[in-house]
Amino acid sequence: MDPITVVGILHVTPVEADHARLRSILKYPNRQLHWVRGCRDAFTLINSRPIAIVLCEALLPDGDWERMLEETRRAPETPSLIVSSHLADERLWAEVLNLGGWDVLATPFEAEEVARVLLSAHLSRVRAYASRRPPGAAYRGQAGRKWMTRRPADQPCFSGRVPA
Repeated sequence: MDPITVVGILHVTPVEADHARLRSILKYPNRQLHWVRGCRDAFTLINSRPIAIVLCEALLPDGDWERMLEETRRAPETPSLIVSSHLADERLWAEVLNLGGWDVLATPFEAEEVARVLLSAHLSRVRAYASRRPPGAAYRGQAGRKWMTRRPADQPCFSGRVPA
């Protein structure tokens, strides 16, 4: 998966209404939204598919967000973990950030807050991905041609003119 153009998001919650709300907010084609109800299914999915962001309910039937954080660290590409809770408060937020989570979202989800937090997590991954690019390369964004080297200053640009 190209982490810049396609974002794999895993929503881990037993609450179907929360997932329905999230799905209505994230209705863009470049978002692959997956839903599981518990930790065990989440671990299987994280290790079998490219997942960039995990949005996890604080308390799950077979674990909690701390267990999810531990397991995501073992994934081939560590996803950003965002914790959701109807009791989202400063204590939970501080604990999540101190242990390495990305952020906390209150439920029921508000579209603007979900967009802000997910965009922030995604942009962080894009920056990390870009920092691993070959020296002197820029992202091209076309399938199969992820990186291109910068054009020398004496070569014409797309307009056909040589830059000054």
